[in-house]
Amino acid sequence: MLIQIEYLKRKAVSITIPLILYQGGIILVINTVMRRKDSQVDLQKCVVEKAIEISQAEFSALCNGLLEDKDYISKYKNLMRVDNNGITHCLLILGSDTEDGILINSEGCNYTRYSAYIPNIKQSVTLEQFPALESFNKRMIDVTNSIMNQAIASCEESGDPEYRVDINKYNRVGEPAVYPALIDDMLRDLGNVDETILYSDSIDLMLNSKAIDIPFDYSDEDFTDIEILCARHVLWLYGGEGEKMDLSGKTFLNVDFSGKDLNGADFENCKFYHCTFDNASLVNCNLQNALFSNCSLYNVTAEEAELQNARFFSCNFAKAFFTHSNFKEAVLKSCQTTSSSFMNCCIENIALEETDLPNDKMFDSELDWIKNNIPDFEPNM
Repeated sequence: MLIQIEYLKRKAVSITIPLILYQGGIILVINTVMRRKDSQVDLQKCVVEKAIEISQAEFSALCNGLLEDKDYISKYKNLMRVDNNGITHCLLILGSDTEDGILINSEGCNYTRYSAYIPNIKQSVTLEQFPALESFNKRMIDVTNSIMNQAIASCEESGDPEYRVDINKYNRVGEPAVYPALIDDMLRDLGNVDETILYSDSIDLMLNSKAIDIPFDYSDEDFTDIEILCARHVLWLYGGEGEKMDLSGKTFLNVDFSGKDLNGADFENCKFYHCTFDNASLVNCNLQNALFSNCSLYNVTAEEAELQNARFFSCNFAKAFFTHSNFKEAVLKSCQTTSSSFMNCCIENIALEETDLPNDKMFDSELDWIKNNIPDFEPNM
């Protein structure tokens, strides 16, 4: 086994460690030795002549007492040397309960004269022993990344944060088999999904806002701005000097509209991710082509709302009141509708998946729905 390391440290008394790295929001803990003010990285080629696994207690004792004589160093000291090509031949000492190891060159002694602490080396040793694992690991990583890239591209194109993975199309003759349960775990490890549903040969993903690289116009950090907009809208509603809320085309993340009076507001082409409208009033709102992902509309009142082509994914409509609203060609997927009302709504070409509408009177034709003479909303004057 050939390893390139920065250097072998001579006659160190002990090794001190951990370094914490932040990458992509993930905390990665690495055990290493940091050097101060080196002008460059000097690599040294080392050959592992033998890997020896010792108990974790012995490994800790070695880390804290490198200059002490060790039987396992004495036994194999003839294997350790620097050859005529300048390549160092070493022992690799592994702890039973750690992924890390220590490279040792004793120069014929019974203790460690030169050493290098190698993080996460045990996996490399395993791959060296079982080359088939390396091919398998690479295949699983490639499949996982491919699935995630396709899911993100699909979401950005359709606005649907849900994506179904057909595992069968990734199983190819001559390549390692793809296991749904493993891919499910690996997709979760990436941190780009809110939830997954695992089936025998497919996986349903719900992408989160980290995966969807879309700039947000408003988030929970814009609480004051939202409050001002809502207050001005209420003044407009009741004949004051306010202004009608027109946020068409905006994108919202984690915004709380709970209890707000949003009657008559314009949210056309808006996108709402993880937003809350509990107990809000959306009477006669324009929500055409709007997207709602993982939003709560519990006990919302949305009579006579325009919801043509609106898309709802994993939303809570429990006790919501949507009477006389237009859901023509809307999409409702994985939505909860317990005790909700869709009385006299237009549901022409509505798409439902894992969502049940109540047994209310509804219209399959927009023309029939219009004949009910739904009045246009106007602010009270």
